[in-house]
Amino acid sequence: LVALLLPAVQAAREAARRMQCSNNIRQLAIAAHNYHDTMQSFPSGLCLWEVSGQPKNRSVSLFVQLLPQIE
Repeated sequence: LVALLLPAVQAAREAARRMQCSNNIRQLAIAAHNYHDTMQSFPSGLCLWEVSGQPKNRSVSLFVQLLPQIE
């Protein structure tokens, strides 16, 4: 009986993981469009920010730029 239920449980878990992954990608796309509505452009792949008093610039990825837009 356990041998019959194990594939069904694994398939249900895989479907749940796939749904969660697609939902995460959907949320990133919505955040990118919210960023575009606010800034009139999509976020760049890498943004260099100057930090006062620091000898180097800090680089920030597009995901950091999207964080305020994620719901």
